Amino acid sequence: MDLLDHEFVGEGRTLRLKARISDGWIRHPQTYCYSEQTFVDWKFDHKLRVQLSVFPRPGGLTDELRQLPALHMPQKGPCGIGCSLPGEILTVDVEMLVKGRQGLPLLPDGNTLNFLLPWGRTSNDKLSIRYVDEQFAHSTARNYELQLQIVFQPSPVRYPVYIDWERRFFPGGLPTLGKRR
Repeated sequence: MDLLDHEFVGEGRTLRLKARISDGWIRHPQTYCYSEQTFVDWKFDHKLRVQLSVFPRPGGLTDELRQLPALHMPQKGPCGIGCSLPGEILTVDVEMLVKGRQGLPLLPDGNTLNFLLPWGRTSNDKLSIRYVDEQFAHSTARNYELQLQIVFQPSPVRYPVYIDWERRFFPGGLPTLGKRR
């Protein structure tokens, strides 16, 4: 199992991420944390770039942060994203699609995007979900912050290739323009 695995559950509507945060807990320049990224093939020829991070707050490079302590998660209300921490594997469920309802725009498969999710745009105008929970879990000494970002990578535009067999090809350029090899 990788440090960040994914699968689709619930008829392909929910993206389930499984993160082994204790194995991926490493030292970064300013703090110890878990941060992993993966690419997921999604419907309609889209790819999803998923980044999941867990940071201690307050952070630092102290000896007590070298190992991830046992975390406790309080119960949260529904917002389209659910978290659970059985053992050392963090499971995050993101309900991307909901069954189509009248009045909402439908996708080709009859579902619609979940409008409860924190939708936004990246700096290069790609559709994204950015979720930050500043107190998703706690240990005896500090809180832990969960950051999740999902960026929709659209399918590449495939232009048709037209071959004009009547046009002559001049490898050195057109002679009428004075271009020669």
